[in-house]
Amino acid sequence: MRRHIFFAFFTFLITAVLFGQQQKVDSLKQLILQSKQPDSTRVSNLLNLSYAINNVNSDSALVYVEKAMELSRQLNWSKGIALSNRQKGLVFYHKSDYFNALACWQKALDSDLSKNNKLFEASVYSNIGNLYADLAEYDKALESYEKFLDISKLEKSPKDELIATFSVATVYTEQGKYKYAINKFLRAYDLAEANNLDFYIPTICNNLSKTYSYLSDNEKAIKYLNIGIEKAENQNDIFTLALLKRNLAEQYFNKDDLIEAETLLQESISLSQSYKTLEREAQSLRLLYQIYEKQDKFKEALETHKTYISLRDSIINEDTKAEFIERNLTFESQKLKTLADEEIKRQKLIKNGSILGGSLLVVSAIFGLIVYKRKRDAISKKQKAEFSAAVANTELKALRAQMNPHFIFNSLNSINDYISKNDANSASKYLTKFAKIMRQTLENSNQKEITLQDDLQLIELYMQIEAMRLDNKFSYSIEVDEAIDVENTLVPPLILQPFIENSIWHGISKKEDKGHIKIQIKKDKDMIVCVVDDDGVGLKENKGNSERISLGQSITKDRIDIINKIKKTKGTVVIKNKPEGKGVNVEVKLPLEIAF
Repeated sequence: MRRHIFFAFFTFLITAVLFGQQQKVDSLKQLILQSKQPDSTRVSNLLNLSYAINNVNSDSALVYVEKAMELSRQLNWSKGIALSNRQKGLVFYHKSDYFNALACWQKALDSDLSKNNKLFEASVYSNIGNLYADLAEYDKALESYEKFLDISKLEKSPKDELIATFSVATVYTEQGKYKYAINKFLRAYDLAEANNLDFYIPTICNNLSKTYSYLSDNEKAIKYLNIGIEKAENQNDIFTLALLKRNLAEQYFNKDDLIEAETLLQESISLSQSYKTLEREAQSLRLLYQIYEKQDKFKEALETHKTYISLRDSIINEDTKAEFIERNLTFESQKLKTLADEEIKRQKLIKNGSILGGSLLVVSAIFGLIVYKRKRDAISKKQKAEFSAAVANTELKALRAQMNPHFIFNSLNSINDYISKNDANSASKYLTKFAKIMRQTLENSNQKEITLQDDLQLIELYMQIEAMRLDNKFSYSIEVDEAIDVENTLVPPLILQPFIENSIWHGISKKEDKGHIKIQIKKDKDMIVCVVDDDGVGLKENKGNSERISLGQSITKDRIDIINKIKKTKGTVVIKNKPEGKGVNVEVKLPLEIAF
């Protein structure tokens, strides 16, 4: 199974990151101040200034591009309007405003400039590809990148061919097509060397290294990272250098050279902070806290992890994706309607030519409207289905987010209870296990599904700390049907934990003698059946019956309802009191999901 990739998408060559360009910026500002002449030269200067400062001050970049757009309209200069739409889209992209970015680029593609200037059209396709790649819509990204590549070859532009080849290679890596990706990256590397385009080599080396890592060829991965670092340092490319050092640190981390890894990460964080790139900094912090944890530096690990979570939450998240899908589908629908309207107008003009032509026009228009209506209805139906799925996914993520604080709160109660009753040495061992649970819980917080093996390990760790808290008042067993591949079967994280928690807190803890919790995982056709069975006091003898339907259980039931909505399945939760009040049996049915 292909594990979650830490860098969802590495580095896109959307625009050349402009280092050492302060002189150019100052020169452009001076030109704009000196010449107030409202002409195409002023538009070009405004656009160039917006482009030059976009990576460091996107708010000011937006002001300049809007001035360029306004002047282009006053001059009725269609080329200026098209160029302004492309640049405005880039500014919105850097601000993570994907909706407005796409709208601007679609306008640029519809312009006369796009029809007459193929390299302009190619650059817009490149940007659209980057946007879809950021949203992990790799098929759509690849479609745009391949259009970009075809045009670049046709126009014999080595720089554009390099960028397009690099972009296609990066998508191949994300899709797990590593050998295809490496061939494309090496082609991009050759283009850079042959055409004096060394600026792009650090980024090519970074992605090439990452792809070799997925093939477990760590020697080549380290080789290309070192090449990239040397080139980036020579070019003072801080933005890419921060990423390269972080990825080299990961290689040393995997080799257990924690001191070298920590040094590289501190350098990467410092570079990211100087350039104000939150995502780069967050990537390095995440690995740094893992290093501290491995070194048993728990205080540093906790502080670093807090900083990482804070940064991660400030970066654009998946929740915006549903709105983006709706916006994109609406745009496509409006575009189709516009085309239909234009066709009707054209037919009406022909009608004025002759009576016969007019008759034919009426028939054609009616036929066209019928075809259009059917197509529009089909698209509308598809839109609703896709958007409903996107909204359901967003709701599911929100429920997962509620589940984690609930779990952490109850775990903290367990810690408080245990520490108050035991010595410092025992408490330290308990806290170590708790730290592992928290790390795994937080790492899984953004995952829709994890492997059954990982989820069962987390559940077992949870039962171990609860058994410690209750002085081993209960034992447990986990039985998995041989027909189930635990390494490749996927389940929603923490789906059974609330039921196990209730078995412990409200069933076995209220029992006079020792208890037992049995967890069974079975296969039933296209469903996976998860059973939590305890021999506690049962529902009837537990006076706090209402507590047994806890917040955690309620959230879990809501999660399963949404999974049913998304996957059109019939997952269920059934809670039964065992005969004579000898415990509770919970059966959770979920759709069977395989990782490949």
